[in-house]
Amino acid sequence: MHENTGGAGGFHEGVKRAYEKGYDWLWLMDDDGKPDINALKNLFKTLKINQNIKVLNCIVLNKNNPKETAFPIPIKKHFGRYEHTYFLQKIKLSSRNGLFPWGCFFNGVLINSEVVKKIGYPKKEFFIWGDEVDYFFRVKKEYEVYIDLKAKHYHPKNRASNKEFSWKSYYVFRNSLYIAWKYYNFKCLRVLKILIEGFAFFLKNKKISLFFKGIKECLTL
Repeated sequence: MHENTGGAGGFHEGVKRAYEKGYDWLWLMDDDGKPDINALKNLFKTLKINQNIKVLNCIVLNKNNPKETAFPIPIKKHFGRYEHTYFLQKIKLSSRNGLFPWGCFFNGVLINSEVVKKIGYPKKEFFIWGDEVDYFFRVKKEYEVYIDLKAKHYHPKNRASNKEFSWKSYYVFRNSLYIAWKYYNFKCLRVLKILIEGFAFFLKNKKISLFFKGIKECLTL
């Protein structure tokens, strides 16, 4: 590619090229993760048994502690409530036949081209951060998404943080607003929390113009 379009632009272009070339399956992962040597083989073993599955994710483990996941996984509790956990054993206990109904895009997720045809490509407009969450929810609206606990993918533990200002801070703020409003329950409260924290953060770092820019741009993603 001849310009920097961020991680989101990379995934957009990669999925687009693979789909246009007619591949049946696309295996997507970030550059800071690494699949187990048997990950792909195990994914296809599961697909052979469950031929109706069109989206299958590896279990994404903390590379420094494989007994826990790299990202929090929501486990459904009573009365529609969820517990978010990193503990692999809890996830196993809540799984069925080695499958858990969730996904951690883009970390070793295998997607059938049928899904791309229906859902489209990842949004390059995100530039970086949150594009994988957006694509997960877009796919989940139309297809069942599972984690295969036998297929392992190793990744640094979730380190997303907006406590210290960097060039990524703007995209974390802007894209968080969009995702909270588009996909989550209690969206008004979530958006209000992001706005309050974002205002304090950008004011402290003397970048308040980015606060207003982020609000404006999130409306056009």
